[in-house]
Amino acid sequence: MQSPCVSAHERRALSAAVHCTHNSVLARYCSVFYYNILYYASFSLVHFASGSSSRQARFLCGDLGVYVTQMSNPELRQSLVEKIEKLSVTLAKDDYPSDEMLVGRAGFLSGVLWIRTTIDHTLISNDCVQKVLSAMILSGRRYSSQRKSPCPLMYDYHGTEYLGAAHGLAGILQMALGFYDLLSDTEERAVRESADWLMSTQDDEGNFASSVKWIGRERGDDQLVHWCHGAPGVILLCLTMWKRYGDQKYFKAALRCGELIWNKGVLKKGPGICHGVGGNGYALLMLYRACGDEEWLHRARCFALMLLDRNIRAAQRIPDSPFSLFEGLSGALCFLVDLLPENIDKAQFPLGRRKSRQQLMFFAFNRIMLMRPCFSWFGDASSEGMLLLFIFTAILELSKADLPCVQKVYKSTDHNIVCVCNGTYCDDIEPVTKIARGKAVVYVSSLAGKRFQKSTIPVSGDTKTATVEVSVDARQEFQSIIGFGGAFTDSVGINLNSLKESTRQKLLEAYFGKNGIGYNLGRVPIASTDFSTREYSYADVEGDMKMTGFSLTDEDFDYKIPYILTAMNLTGGKIRLFASPWSAPGWMKTNGRMKGGGTLKGKVNGPYYQSYATYLVRFFEEYAKNGIPFWGMTLQNEPTSGALPFYGWQTMLLTATMERDFVKGILGPLFKSNSATKNLKVIALDDNRLSLPRWADIIFNDPEATKYVDGIGVHWYLNFLMPAKVFTTTHNRHPDKFLLATEACAGSTLIHGPVMGDWYRAEEYAEDIITDLNNFVAGWTDWNICLDEQGGPNWVSNFVDSPIIVNASADEFYKQPMFYAMGHFSKFIKMDAVGIATKVEGKQGLIATAVDYEGRRTLVLLNQRDSSEEVQINDLATGHHLYLTLERRSIATVLWDKQ
Repeated sequence: MQSPCVSAHERRALSAAVHCTHNSVLARYCSVFYYNILYYASFSLVHFASGSSSRQARFLCGDLGVYVTQMSNPELRQSLVEKIEKLSVTLAKDDYPSDEMLVGRAGFLSGVLWIRTTIDHTLISNDCVQKVLSAMILSGRRYSSQRKSPCPLMYDYHGTEYLGAAHGLAGILQMALGFYDLLSDTEERAVRESADWLMSTQDDEGNFASSVKWIGRERGDDQLVHWCHGAPGVILLCLTMWKRYGDQKYFKAALRCGELIWNKGVLKKGPGICHGVGGNGYALLMLYRACGDEEWLHRARCFALMLLDRNIRAAQRIPDSPFSLFEGLSGALCFLVDLLPENIDKAQFPLGRRKSRQQLMFFAFNRIMLMRPCFSWFGDASSEGMLLLFIFTAILELSKADLPCVQKVYKSTDHNIVCVCNGTYCDDIEPVTKIARGKAVVYVSSLAGKRFQKSTIPVSGDTKTATVEVSVDARQEFQSIIGFGGAFTDSVGINLNSLKESTRQKLLEAYFGKNGIGYNLGRVPIASTDFSTREYSYADVEGDMKMTGFSLTDEDFDYKIPYILTAMNLTGGKIRLFASPWSAPGWMKTNGRMKGGGTLKGKVNGPYYQSYATYLVRFFEEYAKNGIPFWGMTLQNEPTSGALPFYGWQTMLLTATMERDFVKGILGPLFKSNSATKNLKVIALDDNRLSLPRWADIIFNDPEATKYVDGIGVHWYLNFLMPAKVFTTTHNRHPDKFLLATEACAGSTLIHGPVMGDWYRAEEYAEDIITDLNNFVAGWTDWNICLDEQGGPNWVSNFVDSPIIVNASADEFYKQPMFYAMGHFSKFIKMDAVGIATKVEGKQGLIATAVDYEGRRTLVLLNQRDSSEEVQINDLATGHHLYLTLERRSIATVLWDKQ
């Protein structure tokens, strides 16, 4: 094969090589294609050493993009990092000629963004990025000052002050915001004020001028409604500003852009992104993703139909580069693929934002179509089909990343943020599988709005100065983890039923799916609770002592069983279900109804106790018939509340001695004799920790009762009256019995019901879980997994909060900060992991807990301070150290493997 003449187009094509060589389908179909790829790649590395530094530094139209994507090859990575960092020196110089996206500093930043989000966040140093970022800002500030521009930052490209995405201000500001955390306060202010100035130039039709000289001038039918020049390229900046600052003016500006595109965005310049229908269709698709309005999705699909219409295609011009991403077919295919149902919620305009699956797709598409000569050996008839096969395969191979939160702000000053989900989109989090040696993975959620933000940090033998030290010691093992989860109440089922099927499925996947937060524990009420719409039992016929009329109710079949089965399916059966009774049928109680205080009639272990034991067994038998086996059962929900005669909802008194005598005299032997109940874990108390350790002592010190009871269940209410160390005392007295947190919820005391986006309730969850785990508690169960916006339904108006709030009228649901607090534990702490010694030294207001699972350490940290803290983590078993900055008011989960 002859050496190719490496043109600009071919240089763009080279970076497809690395992606393509990972594609197993191509191995079967395209051996010739492989040969060309490898040849181009090897040639490009030689060219790197001899090409001009200016050309090397260009990302989209030069060599830099090639080298960025070749970093997928571990053998080349370190040398390429060094060379790329050297290029940053060239770009940081005052005399570097360009700042725009295609050949300038903004393009370099885009390349670094790609490296950080797809390969390793730590490969290119912040110092390297900051030099280029600051040079880009300084360049704009200087030019603005020289030209006395009203915009704090202004740039020119070949003598023209462009405003669009490709060559101008919008693209530069977009990339600056991509590194928001590295901007100084002065730089951030300049970026924001420049964006505000740009927004102020939007004309009455919603368009933006292509350059400063065209601001306020009529262009009539010649106005540019392109991605590179005009509203389509500014939409992403508008949406980014809206999500960053929460100001509706940015969103309104984006909507005006969208209306303009819909009315005047059918272009004749071809199918591509830069000047074509594909770029304009993408802008409409981004609006849909931002606000969830189906009208924008409909409009994006209409543009796709135009792309596929032969008559429209025949009327379009042939671009200069007909197969490129920006001008040609590649961009159109990118847009069409992202409109497929399985991709529509993952679609992201190329170069748009961090943590986007489309960041990966962009590079593949940008080069694949430019390498069309490599496909010529297929023949004309099959080439388009093969290209489509290639692109679909590339998507399957490359689109592996977490979907980000779509934020809704309730009180921007207080950072009250929820994440909005519907039937087509919901943020998610991929399972953590392999962690690179010498690295740790960090997930952070915070008051400021981060939700499972992922990064990596080094694991090394070096120590650093830190304000807080957290030491974990896997040589000291404690309790085995049972799991984390929530309850399937009637209210949960009612709210799930209020959603469309697709939205309902998204909600359940958010908890139990592979990309959800990993719930593996579920509490199921036996009959009704306050979170029902009525008071009912399974045997409401008075005097039916043998339970011949026992039957499940409509609530079980409509609200509980279907969703428990879905959760079982989503978890592959790896879910531990435990049941809890609130009350025996009312006619069996001394007060005559399920609501209000009272005990079972008669003496302990008399006829009513025998009948009630049969009632409980029948529940498990009926659920087993419906395909639902149980792991455990608590003897009675909050039994101490049954001592209150006027208690507001279903309850029943069982004292510790009553539980002891009932379980050893009747219930325990009956359970062991029945196939549906013989393996149940029986859990005593299921009430506040005020009753410990005495409650446990009464039951476990009895040689007969202890045979039938496996653990103690605890609720979190009134925790302030009893320190968590009572769990350690209880464990030390009864080390062979587990402790399990069986219920907690926010919004049950002073401020009833949901508070949308309340971060401090998330902190309450995290603090309680950490404190419990550090005192031998083996798992933690939330109350209702979802409720409506009032905090119900609840038949006695006992409204509370929930990690997920359902808005049935909009067919969407909102993930509260509590959802992410739960996920920092449930997603990463495996069932049967082992608690290990954890010690925090330094500032008050920072706590942590750690577990070990087959050599993988999982550490969860909570910073309740109003300042960020430098944290050094010491793995005492291996002598390794990790170092991170823990953001103010944040939760972080850190995972690393034993080195």
